[in-house]
Amino acid sequence: MFKKYIWKTFKLTFTVTICIILIRSLLVEPGRINGVSMEPTFLDNEIFLVNKFPFLFSPPKRGHVVQVYIPSLDEIVIKRIIGLPGEQVTIKQNGVFITDINQRTWKLSETYLSADVATKSRLEVPETYQKLNEFEYFVLGDNRRESTDSRNYGPVHRTNIFGRIIRLQFFR
Repeated sequence: MFKKYIWKTFKLTFTVTICIILIRSLLVEPGRINGVSMEPTFLDNEIFLVNKFPFLFSPPKRGHVVQVYIPSLDEIVIKRIIGLPGEQVTIKQNGVFITDINQRTWKLSETYLSADVATKSRLEVPETYQKLNEFEYFVLGDNRRESTDSRNYGPVHRTNIFGRIIRLQFFR
């Protein structure tokens, strides 16, 4: 009787452990903000979830806040997608301008930023970045003065985008 109980407990524990590992590696993973590059949208030490599921079936979209791996820094960071594959990003006049695949240029409306936020290039002069190749994305932090992002390390490849960030309001 005791052996049967131990065996059932082991099977249940093993099954739950495997389920947790699969859910965490394929669907949702917790994380914590480390730094101020996404303020005021996300605060330092704020807890979030990375939803990996949507990007299994569709590409990231402009405006998504995502978790990305930056090989040159060997870091995993949180940034906002600004430029999409085939587009070219220009930073000038304290804003972000997008030249799309049809060669139309327009200023990006960034309603998630406060009105006093100015976007500047690394050199604080107008700068046009290379046209994004297939599967490349241009990412920026919302705290433009304090963010190390695609202005510094270049575009991010799709394979280095892990998932979309889900805010956990009750941990704020």
